Amino acid sequence: MCRKAVDITEDSQIIELYFARNEAAIRETSKKYGKGCQGVAYRILGNTQDAEECTNDTWIHTWNAIPPDRPMNLFAYLVVIVRRIALDLYKKSMRTKRGGGQTAVVLEELEECLASQDSVEENLDRKLLLERIQSFLESLSPQQRKLFVQRYTYLMSNQDIAAANDMTESNVRVTLMRTRKALRETLEKEGLL
Repeated sequence: MCRKAVDITEDSQIIELYFARNEAAIRETSKKYGKGCQGVAYRILGNTQDAEECTNDTWIHTWNAIPPDRPMNLFAYLVVIVRRIALDLYKKSMRTKRGGGQTAVVLEELEECLASQDSVEENLDRKLLLERIQSFLESLSPQQRKLFVQRYTYLMSNQDIAAANDMTESNVRVTLMRTRKALRETLEKEGLL
């Protein structure tokens, strides 16, 4: 019996495939979000082969995490996973003198806003810090938030952000600098830095 392939576009349907332990979940996830996830990994690593490997690892991790997880936004959930995997690979590659992409620049930009990881782990409740950053992002204008997310979640270059938002690179740099400054001031005021 020949069955026609079903085009699954709704995230809720894809998530149900995971819960049913149907391997089509991975295929549908890859079809819908593969390019986006690979783009995030590539911007971190600067290497197509490593980005593909991270994306494939993301599908495995997602398969193992759903269930019990039931993400409300599947793409955001996948981005968190692929970023973590890519950043881990980036750190490993930096130890062996490989790497590239936007990661070093982005981490340097955010360094002025955030305490070191050891300091956060030793002196602060990480959940409180993350909640405060989320609250800060919600207080931004939609345009500021979009630029911040494009730069620090998707690790897009200033040039790519400018092109995607019909802005000049200078305007993007200034907006991001002011947003980082405001974030730092907010965290300092609340004693989180």
